[in-house]
Amino acid sequence: MKNLKSRRAAGAGVLLIALVVALIPTAAFGSSGNENHPDHWKNKYPNAVACYKYDPPGQKNEHGKLTNGGKAVVLNPYKSSWPGDRWEVLVVKGGQNGREVYELPKAGVDYHPPKNNNGKYPDVSHWIVCKGQSPKPPKTVKVVFEKKWKGDAEGSARFFIDGEGPFQPGEAVDVTALAGKRVRITEEVTGLPEGCTWKSDLPSKVDLPNKGTKKIEVRNTVDCPDVKIRVKKKWSGDDHGDATVQFAVNGAGSYSPNTWIDVSQYAGQKVTLTETVQGLPEGCTYESNLPKEIFIPKRDKKIEVTAYNKVDCEEEPPAEAAIYLALTKNWDWQDNEVDDVHVVFEVGDEIVEPGQVIDVTEHAGSVLSVSETVTGLRDSCTYSSTFDGKVAVPAQFDDGQLITVTVTNTVECEEPEVPEQPEQPEQPEQPEQPEQPEQPEQPEQPEQPEQPEQPEQPEQPEQPEQPEQPEQPEQPEQPETSDTTVPTDEETTPEPEAETTDPSEESTPEPESETTDPSDESTPEPESETTDPSDESTPEPESETTDPSDESTPEPAVDQETVTTDPQTEDTLPFTGMDSGSMAKTAIAALLAGLGLVLLTGKPREATD
Repeated sequence: MKNLKSRRAAGAGVLLIALVVALIPTAAFGSSGNENHPDHWKNKYPNAVACYKYDPPGQKNEHGKLTNGGKAVVLNPYKSSWPGDRWEVLVVKGGQNGREVYELPKAGVDYHPPKNNNGKYPDVSHWIVCKGQSPKPPKTVKVVFEKKWKGDAEGSARFFIDGEGPFQPGEAVDVTALAGKRVRITEEVTGLPEGCTWKSDLPSKVDLPNKGTKKIEVRNTVDCPDVKIRVKKKWSGDDHGDATVQFAVNGAGSYSPNTWIDVSQYAGQKVTLTETVQGLPEGCTYESNLPKEIFIPKRDKKIEVTAYNKVDCEEEPPAEAAIYLALTKNWDWQDNEVDDVHVVFEVGDEIVEPGQVIDVTEHAGSVLSVSETVTGLRDSCTYSSTFDGKVAVPAQFDDGQLITVTVTNTVECEEPEVPEQPEQPEQPEQPEQPEQPEQPEQPEQPEQPEQPEQPEQPEQPEQPEQPEQPEQPEQPEQPETSDTTVPTDEETTPEPEAETTDPSEESTPEPESETTDPSDESTPEPESETTDPSDESTPEPESETTDPSDESTPEPAVDQETVTTDPQTEDTLPFTGMDSGSMAKTAIAALLAGLGLVLLTGKPREATD
């Protein structure tokens, strides 16, 4: 019985334990391994402050909603009243491929579950979203070393923090990882002169702050030995003239004698002094006790060194005596024939000008050959010289002795032949020009009276044929000098004596005294003669009366007195330019006068004997 009770009690205990174990995943393990629980994601993201699960996914809430036909989730804008300041993570589950996780999602964006194997988005089964708090930026801690030098010299320094570095002075070193900790600081100094020592006030350990920048001032004091050298100079032997000396230490620098040279940088070492000598007289040499090695101590000290130089100069030989030669030039010429002539002499291998002094010492005791070159003479000129081209240089002479040789040249020039000029042909005698007869003064032209208007002329009857004029006897030849015209009646307007030429042949003037055949149309007539009214090409003066039947032929106006005058009387002819006694001209004048009367009166004049 007891065993039965024991078994029952044991079975009840086992059952109790089984129930407790069954309840553990839901209560204790749900937030750690269950990806469908919001606490799992809150624990996974340190900046998450609150997570929320929506299953079914379409339930109404303030964080987001389904979109795209239930195939995506879109979040609402983050509210300032919510805990945190951003969406931390969004988990969207659906379909056969599980869930899609979106970190730091944005509001207003469609977020889908993973695509199914067919490449399409499935419907959302549930979704979890977490709010988060943006992490604050870490506090930065920096260290800056500031370096100051004191003492005799300056070098270069660099620093180390817990063995890390080196870091240069003025550099901002980020030590945020060591914020709030004590660190070890060391320093390294280089570049100081040899023999110098330095001290620093840098602490070995420094406590770093939790934020901000820590400045560490480091003062270094340098102590160097003050060692200087002065080199003195002493000359001995021959005269060193204007020679100068410069010294160098280990081949560096250029220092004058008696100058203090700082050699502290070589403290504890040996240095070599050397010298450079310049400007000794020619032929002089010197001996010196330099180069020389000197030890430089590590303490303050001044060292003096003397450089001894002994000069040895060779004696100069006495100067040799010299003899010189000068060739001068003299001309014997006429008519300045050598004004542009140039002369040079060749003495050995040397070309010299007249008057030039040359040294002929090397030719002492010998005879010099001298040649002469003359240029610039006319082709017709020749010259001869009194110089034989030999100059004897004596073997014994005084220093500076001058030999002067004058070379005289005589110039002769032929006069150039002047070519004979060809004889000029004799010029023919010019015929004497006949004297021109004096031209008579032209009488003043009287004013022409106004012509009265002519009444219309009746048609003129046909003119009877004019009887043939009898042959006029030949007129005696007129003297060449005759230039006289027949005087006219006082009532007749005087005309000038100028000859009238035929308009058709203006280039052939005829003398006024010659009488021509009235039938010859080429004979020029005086301007006052009346021409045939049938000749339309002959212009008439405006005062003449024209035939009304032929308006294009102007006729001269005939004085009534002229009309009634006997045409045989030469003394009463009104035409100028006719020779006295010319019967032919008289007949023509009578004929023209009768024609003019007919034109005026309309009636033919009765024939006269």
